[in-house]
Amino acid sequence: MMKNIWQKVQSVLAIVCIAVYVCSALYAIIRVYSECQWQNKLAEREYTDLKDFASSASVLGFSSPEFKKDIEDAIALSRTLQAVIIIGPRNAALVAEKVPDLVHWDGSYPRFSGGINLLKRLQPAPLSIKGSNVTISVMASTIDFDVLLAILRPAFAGVLVAFIISFFMLMTEFYLQKNPAESSDTQAQAETQVAAEPFAEDHFGDFDDEPTFADDLRPALEEAEENSEDLCLLSASWTSEEAPLNILAGAAVLYFKPGTRVFEKEAPGIYAIIPDERIGEGLESAKEFHREAVAKLPKGIDTRLLIGLSSRAGRRDLDADRLIYETDSALLKAREDKHQPIVAFKVDLKKYKEFIAKHVDHT
Repeated sequence: MMKNIWQKVQSVLAIVCIAVYVCSALYAIIRVYSECQWQNKLAEREYTDLKDFASSASVLGFSSPEFKKDIEDAIALSRTLQAVIIIGPRNAALVAEKVPDLVHWDGSYPRFSGGINLLKRLQPAPLSIKGSNVTISVMASTIDFDVLLAILRPAFAGVLVAFIISFFMLMTEFYLQKNPAESSDTQAQAETQVAAEPFAEDHFGDFDDEPTFADDLRPALEEAEENSEDLCLLSASWTSEEAPLNILAGAAVLYFKPGTRVFEKEAPGIYAIIPDERIGEGLESAKEFHREAVAKLPKGIDTRLLIGLSSRAGRRDLDADRLIYETDSALLKAREDKHQPIVAFKVDLKKYKEFIAKHVDHT
């Protein structure tokens, strides 16, 4: 279940990260677009004001220092206009820049520098100064840099949050892959209900099971140990003999992974050997299996479906009889609990190793 919960958490966090990325991008795009639209309108107004100002100041004379000073002051005070070029009679030029290198000289003729980011050239306009025709053109900013930084700051903060979440997911997944035994033990302790305590020595072999099933389970356990895989054993029984057994077999085919082997048992019920499945994953499969089987039960039959589970949980040389005992002990616990039809045996690896060492010494 730990793995399934983590997968659900991953899905939620992935959706959160995607939402944060999308919202951050949309926020930045919408804000930048709105600011550019507003900046363009402001630039047009300031350009119109500059043209009116240049016309009114023309009484000073196009070539007068006072006229040039007034134009430079107007550019310096503007929020959007960055540079102006005024071409007068006989190609005389007046240039004013808020920052250097916005205008370059082609011989004696000034031109706006190309490739300037976030700046645009507004349409040149004709003016009349003391009866002389002149042309004025300006370079205006499309967005204020301070405003742009203010827009991008929360967007970058959102992206950073999403990156931290993604990094946490990656590190957690890496840790779980590097510590499969620990995560398996943790999920068994934290997410399964205790059905019985680990064996004491005098309990060994008390459980009487059909030899044929133990013989089938034993090679499956050996194969799981050779492949360093887990294995889950499920025991399911109806509380009434009137309940049809074929319902359990059909539900097992639907809800247990390929390779699962199903065996008939008394009560009536089944054993299911589920390869490469941890106890938490087995619990999730058992819930789906339980819902399907109970839904298929014919009306009029008063019965409960009880399920017990246990798993190899990384234990070496696990005896088939012991795993069967653990599984049916969990089933008996489910029979005692009127509200919990599915119970898993919690494995205590430390006590198990102590028992095995003691048992081997006695043999």
